[in-house]
Amino acid sequence: MPDKTWVPVRVPQMPEVETGTKGWPAILSPDPNVEEYVRLGREGYVEYYHVEFLGRPHTRYWAAAKHVELYHTSFTKPKYRNLQGAMRKSYEVAMEEAAKVMEMGCEERLQISHFQPQELQ
Repeated sequence: MPDKTWVPVRVPQMPEVETGTKGWPAILSPDPNVEEYVRLGREGYVEYYHVEFLGRPHTRYWAAAKHVELYHTSFTKPKYRNLQGAMRKSYEVAMEEAAKVMEMGCEERLQISHFQPQELQ
């Protein structure tokens, strides 16, 4: 998958987020510590993608490749009946951001990233 692509990401350790949704909106972005967005396994296949979750607040995570799906047009605003309070509000914000991200080019997506690589001194 190309860098700065917007993808829905499943979050297996937070089952209340996954239940009733197709995943949490995120963009692939370089890890600010290592400036890479993929980790390859011994056989050269992608095992992990670094993602930046949209919403409030933005967070980042190395997600297993099997939990990352490229956005497709059948991804509609999912039901999120199991989300409550701040988590539900964050998800609503994430979906609004995702709609905006879909209209952006890769460079614009990089500009909205909250986690920029640190310049080496």
